[in-house]
Amino acid sequence: MNDKDGELRARYAALRHEQERLVPAYATIVGRRNSPQRVNRLRLGLVAGAMAIVCAVVVIRVSQSPIDDGAIRIDAMQGAALVAAWKSPTDFLLESSQRELMHSGPGIGESAIPDNLFAPPAAGGVKSNFIQEKTS
Repeated sequence: MNDKDGELRARYAALRHEQERLVPAYATIVGRRNSPQRVNRLRLGLVAGAMAIVCAVVVIRVSQSPIDDGAIRIDAMQGAALVAAWKSPTDFLLESSQRELMHSGPGIGESAIPDNLFAPPAAGGVKSNFIQEKTS
């Protein structure tokens, strides 16, 4: 068992030595902090931010410039009317042949069960409007 342990330790030592050879030095990693690639990304970010600010300023200036708003408002109102009046070509599929059945349900606060359904039996053997006893 000692021979196997020694062999296993030797293999792990060789593996550790190989990994240490492949790992870059600490100074190399720290030196990457100011690498040209990082500087280029920073410059690109600054340029993109400046362009966004310029675009925002242009949009604000254009939206505040004096133009004839009357014509634009009329066009907007006409467009809104057209959109409101539009009907889908398949709108007829939403129509039901039993439209009155769909609208004949109980209202808010009303019950769908009649009040006299569970009423005590009345004279003549009738328990309720729906259930009748057989009289013999």
